[in-house]
Amino acid sequence: MLDLQTPVQFVKGVGPRRAHDLAGKNIHTIEDLLYTLPYRYEDRTQLIRIKDLQPGHKTSILVEILTAGLIITPKSRRKIFNLVARDESGIVHCKWFHSEYLAHRKIFRKGQKVIFHGKFEADPYAIDNLQSINPEFEIFDYPIPSNDSIEMGRIVPVYEAIKSCGPRLLRRMIYTVLGELSQISET
Repeated sequence: MLDLQTPVQFVKGVGPRRAHDLAGKNIHTIEDLLYTLPYRYEDRTQLIRIKDLQPGHKTSILVEILTAGLIITPKSRRKIFNLVARDESGIVHCKWFHSEYLAHRKIFRKGQKVIFHGKFEADPYAIDNLQSINPEFEIFDYPIPSNDSIEMGRIVPVYEAIKSCGPRLLRRMIYTVLGELSQISET
């Protein structure tokens, strides 16, 4: 059972290595973790259609996966995970560099419904297409988006990365702790 003085190491998903990284920022207990404030918030409540995307703006889109796979550039042998998705209004490309895990774990499959959040720009390699580099994503079953989502369909806190703890992981840790503490206070 968690309380405010529980060492952060015992939060689900932390463990000794991440606890050591968090200690470098004086985060030792759950109370310290809860006093870690986001440096900004992103509004991910609105989903827009691909045809309404504004280049250079961070937005969220709901799309269906058409293709996804790892490509290797001929000259530099750089590995890029490339995904093509669509909604009723158009097609968009998403690319991740140094993310072979997306291919190895088979994260994306044809026909999946996914919400992407990121900055969309003109794709220099595909005429009249937009692309997003390293967008955040959440794969959904129906209903879309669900109220259980931490990443999409709400105002999302964005935390500073702390070594092995990226913003998404910190958001999930804090969400988990708040949920467990609220269950304790209800009993």
